[in-house]
Amino acid sequence: MNESFTSAFPVRQLAEVSRLGPLVDPPTGRDASHTFHVFCDGESLQIPQRIYRPVISYRQFASLNSVEQAIACCWFTRHYDGYVRERFLRALPVYDTPWVIAYIVTLCGEYVVELLQYIWDHRELFETAVLGRWLRDNKDFYSRTRDRIVSYWHCYQRSSCARFDAYVGSALITYFDECSSKTAT
Repeated sequence: MNESFTSAFPVRQLAEVSRLGPLVDPPTGRDASHTFHVFCDGESLQIPQRIYRPVISYRQFASLNSVEQAIACCWFTRHYDGYVRERFLRALPVYDTPWVIAYIVTLCGEYVVELLQYIWDHRELFETAVLGRWLRDNKDFYSRTRDRIVSYWHCYQRSSCARFDAYVGSALITYFDECSSKTAT
């Protein structure tokens, strides 16, 4: 099992990650690209920007328990193919833990507007208190994500959406900022 897979998830998920490793991160194909780091409950995760691995089948995915499915979904949201990223984003039933939130927020800093729209349309899947705490714990990462949202709008979406405040990425930034500004209860 590749270290890029094990270091991309919390230590407390090690049993599930170990079981999944041979299935979702086989020792074939290109290695994952460079990683970025985020903090989840005080633990540093090293998440690959992109992975270049075969995708598990629908049958294999269905045979996993719910935690294993969440891990597989998060891992494949880093896939080089945008359709694969979208498939596994859609398979996540809830965004309620810091490590899942890390993968979802990362998708918001990408150029695929359909992913942003899906996340916006399903924002009720976030556990807002957990999201707010994660954003506060990862201020630098979130700042870069915000910058990317604006930059990708400027490069790829501005011709179809002339005003940034009408762009789905702007709505996500506002939502994230609101969640981040709420203090934990």
